[in-house]
Amino acid sequence: MMHPNFSSKRFAVLASRRSLLKASLLAGAGLGLGACATLPTSGPVRVADHGVRQADLVLQYAQGPVKGASPTQIVEGFLLACAAGYSDEFATARSFLLGQAASSWRPDAQVWIYDSAGNARVSDASDGSLNVSAPALATLDAKGIYSVAFGGANHELTLSLATDGAGQWRIAALPDGVLLSATSFQNAFVAQNLYFFNRTRTSLVPDRRWVLRRRLTTHVVSALLTGPAPWLNQTLSSAIPDGVTLGSAGVEVSQAVATVDLSSEVANASANDKQAIVRQLATTLGQLGSVNQVIVNCGSTVIGSSATIRQGQRSPGAVVASSAAGLVRLEGNNTRVLLDAGALGEGINGVAVADANTVYLQRNNALERLTVSTKTLTQVNGDTDLGAVCADNSGWVWLCQGANVLAYSPQGARYTLAVPSNLPIAAFDVASDGYRLAYAVAVGESMRVSVCAVVRDDKGVPTGLGEAYSIYQTDVAALSWVDEVTVAVLAKANTAGVAQLAYAPVGGMVTDVTQVTNAVRLVSGRHGGQVSVLTDQGQLMVSSGATWVPSYSGLKAATYSRV
Repeated sequence: MMHPNFSSKRFAVLASRRSLLKASLLAGAGLGLGACATLPTSGPVRVADHGVRQADLVLQYAQGPVKGASPTQIVEGFLLACAAGYSDEFATARSFLLGQAASSWRPDAQVWIYDSAGNARVSDASDGSLNVSAPALATLDAKGIYSVAFGGANHELTLSLATDGAGQWRIAALPDGVLLSATSFQNAFVAQNLYFFNRTRTSLVPDRRWVLRRRLTTHVVSALLTGPAPWLNQTLSSAIPDGVTLGSAGVEVSQAVATVDLSSEVANASANDKQAIVRQLATTLGQLGSVNQVIVNCGSTVIGSSATIRQGQRSPGAVVASSAAGLVRLEGNNTRVLLDAGALGEGINGVAVADANTVYLQRNNALERLTVSTKTLTQVNGDTDLGAVCADNSGWVWLCQGANVLAYSPQGARYTLAVPSNLPIAAFDVASDGYRLAYAVAVGESMRVSVCAVVRDDKGVPTGLGEAYSIYQTDVAALSWVDEVTVAVLAKANTAGVAQLAYAPVGGMVTDVTQVTNAVRLVSGRHGGQVSVLTDQGQLMVSSGATWVPSYSGLKAATYSRV
């Protein structure tokens, strides 16, 4: 029979701003927990960026339905079982469901992630069903794409219950997906970079996804087969043909060699395509730490194999800066004057290195180009409302003006691109690969940091910008890429000159926040993970754990140079 106050048909996922009471949905490792157990959800949360060893996995367990449990206790027990579901294939969670719901429910459809420091509760909904409410942190879709929740919304799931043949309450209707605390989520999932090609297949660009920790290599390859995320699919593509799935042998790792069996569609690929498939898989799996070579098969046929994969941390490069001595290149204790102070003049407030012989400067925001070999300065754009200048690894130079992004080719041609929001850009930077931009625009009383893809033609010329993918929100003073998938965001300082610096992953949780004093701009190496700040006293301060260490002094504007 139906509970007299419940509807068996209605279920939805809504958003609201209701206040919440504390409840825990985290199942403890190795513990058999009752459906009404209260568990701690506090503690540090860190995002894992690399491979996960089997010893790192946390196996979770939950108890099945207790005889005579009330509807609320059944829902609470179900939520605990969901947190443990990645350890038992959701067998315990399904035992709380009735009939058709037990067979049709798809827990892998999405994950609603709520803040572990917040609260969750089960309560009666207005129509008599049960409502589960938790403070929204993000959602994860079936492809592992992480979407941040903004605006203080809550996750709300409405579930309906009925009694089974033994008179025991069970869940009869529910939305597909799982509600997890951030802690439980990170116990089950880990962030990994999938790599996809640019249009000309000259570069592999990362696409950050969350995959299950268990059978990690298999889940990483399965995610790669789904293709790039929607916000990147205008500029990136996979060498692996559409429709390809894992073959019957799947993915096996033995002595650091990953053997990947793909379905028959790859058998007819060209020799160049097969090489690209191997390269794409090797780059993606090489980050795991447990893999240093990849062999790709199609049944009993070897498609190709990679060379030994070698991982290395790249240096952010030398510092190129404006100083009392002029424009200088600083590397360790060595100083090289690129242009003396007399020739450089005053008002330099921006620097970007395009190549070994070309440096772009901003003088009172207007843009100039320095040819180092001839020490010649040429004005490029005399407008004084330009944003900070930056450069990518291909020698393109980028800056913003109003709601537009300006791109200058190595030959000096100018291209104008509009950001998706069509709002004035408050802060801006280009990724080292030149295929992704990070920018901040005002949204209400705050600013939202988003990334978008740079759409290029077959000659590499930018033709537009893709859709916005929002990753963070704060009152932004500056931002900068610090590695392939992380944007450092400097908030505006308080009256004491202290500002927060957050590291915002593209498609992940912001878990690393520090403070810095008297910072006026960020200086980063983009690919080496090095973050520095330039203070109002002209000191370049380098991040070292939780502290800031002086590097160089007397600087007016600075950048790291890749050449």
